[in-house]
Amino acid sequence: MIGPILFALLGAAGLVCGFVAPRGRRALTGIGGGLILFASVLNLVLVALFPRIEAWLDTLFGGRTVGMVIDGLNYAAYPVFATGLLLLVFGATRRPPHARAPRPAHVPAGPYPPGPTAPGPHGPVQR
Repeated sequence: MIGPILFALLGAAGLVCGFVAPRGRRALTGIGGGLILFASVLNLVLVALFPRIEAWLDTLFGGRTVGMVIDGLNYAAYPVFATGLLLLVFGATRRPPHARAPRPAHVPAGPYPPGPTAPGPHGPVQR
């Protein structure tokens, strides 16, 4: 039971980090922590209450179906846990957006194009 408890603490820490993460990373960190917490609590319930769950499912289904249902729940928790870990890692390693250079101020153009004029056949034209 030590493993599921440690994973539940990891999920709770990831969920708390989701609230204090920078603005662009809150969603990834919070969802990742929530998925880890959900998968670890599901695994903890399956480990702690296995005899009761098995007896309850035996009254509903009976036979080998109970083992398949419990194994299915256990195996369904693994991809949820892995997805939560990936989202938590992506949230922690995501780079902040690059600051863009401000756009230059708009200079109204007159009847002639701005800048130097092209040289004529006898040298540059003076205005």
